[in-house]
Amino acid sequence: QLRHCGLLFYEAPGSVSPDSPGHWFAVRRNRTGAPDEVEGGECWRLDPIRGPFRLRQGELQDLLKRYRSWCLVQGPEHLREERTRKLAQAKDEAHELLVKRSGTTTVNILRPELK
Repeated sequence: QLRHCGLLFYEAPGSVSPDSPGHWFAVRRNRTGAPDEVEGGECWRLDPIRGPFRLRQGELQDLLKRYRSWCLVQGPEHLREERTRKLAQAKDEAHELLVKRSGTTTVNILRPELK
């Protein structure tokens, strides 16, 4: 069973002020068991630069419009192992294609132009 754990956002450098650093932050629902204050529940922005603070529903909607977000899920260990195996297989396939295209026996998969 998968469980939604929150959202992950990236705030690019200079997006809030000219000197603001780029950083990742998360948004999570309050899990204290208190009744939901608004539709969707109470949310907190967990921000390493600004510190944690509560978000209103409209503020969360603004974040979702302004930034790309990634959904964080938690599930059984076997799903993580399967996903890791599939990613490794895709990396191997990509490496084989790059080697075939370059005509050499080795290719730097992160920077294919380097031989």
